[in-house]
Amino acid sequence: MTWEGKTFKFHSRSDIPMTHRLLISLSLISLLPGCVTQPSKPEPKLVIGDPSGFVKTVDIRKTDLKSVCSFNKFQEGFRYAYMSMWNGRIEKVLASKPRPDISSYYESKIFYSKPNTKAALDANPGDRDQYSECQEGSYQQGKMNGFLYSQEDLKGLEAGAPK
Repeated sequence: MTWEGKTFKFHSRSDIPMTHRLLISLSLISLLPGCVTQPSKPEPKLVIGDPSGFVKTVDIRKTDLKSVCSFNKFQEGFRYAYMSMWNGRIEKVLASKPRPDISSYYESKIFYSKPNTKAALDANPGDRDQYSECQEGSYQQGKMNGFLYSQEDLKGLEAGAPK
């Protein structure tokens, strides 16, 4: 083919060595990661509570971790909010002086943050002064998600209570 006085030669596929064709194909595939099926990682799991009290494993949706840059701080915030909200609801139920079987059910579901210490909303924000912006953001996102997950799970707790 000639264009503006220059001759261009097109190669047939048989003129290109197989290794070059493979490299081109692999390069194209790597440029289109959305089109290539990625292996699925399992949902992260968080164990909530100290063994001296109630312990629960919570599956965290991967979509809730998209903007988290510190998973450790996310877990810390998540556990704090989840246990505090959960125990706060149980304490309200127990304060109403329910029947003994209902009291027993709820008392067995109280979270402890450390051996024989009930989890409560007692954090000191100054404890996180040394956190970077990334860590504090992850912690706050964990707290928000811990609150939301606890509200979902408390519905199941109350549905399982004696009638």
